[in-house]
Amino acid sequence: MVQKEKRYIPLVVLYSCFFLYSLFPSQVYSAVEKDIDAILAAAEAVFQHMQKGDYPSLWAGLTAETQRRIIRNVQKEVGNTGPEESETLIRRDFEKGGVRARSYWDAYLAQFNPKMVLEESTWKMGGVNKDRADIILRYKKAHNDAILQMYREAGIWKVGLEETFAPRRQ
Repeated sequence: MVQKEKRYIPLVVLYSCFFLYSLFPSQVYSAVEKDIDAILAAAEAVFQHMQKGDYPSLWAGLTAETQRRIIRNVQKEVGNTGPEESETLIRRDFEKGGVRARSYWDAYLAQFNPKMVLEESTWKMGGVNKDRADIILRYKKAHNDAILQMYREAGIWKVGLEETFAPRRQ
């Protein structure tokens, strides 16, 4: 009798594990699907804000690294043309869409049309992990893809604009 009881215990454990495992992938898929929706929405919002000229909202959707690089580049440019401004003053200006922010983004948009990304490109999800994701963008006239880098910061997905499009510029 003892031997039969031992046989049933492994079978019960095996079936229990199989049952739990069958539930787990759907939960993982659901979490990834929610992340993908959030990633795509965050990226789209940045380009929509850019197109509308809503510079404070655009700024809020960018990674801390992109913001840091933009501030540093503005500091260098301002230092070449006049008195140097502090990082804090430039950051505040970008947060509220002030003179420096409007000047920067107007110049940026003179070279880049967000319509190309929003209306004239196909979007596909690349790799996704806990705090980083890639969106594969293919402009209709391009032969190569652009890989838009997304980062989760404080639980919110943000666009790595500088990390994606200006990796050589430090």
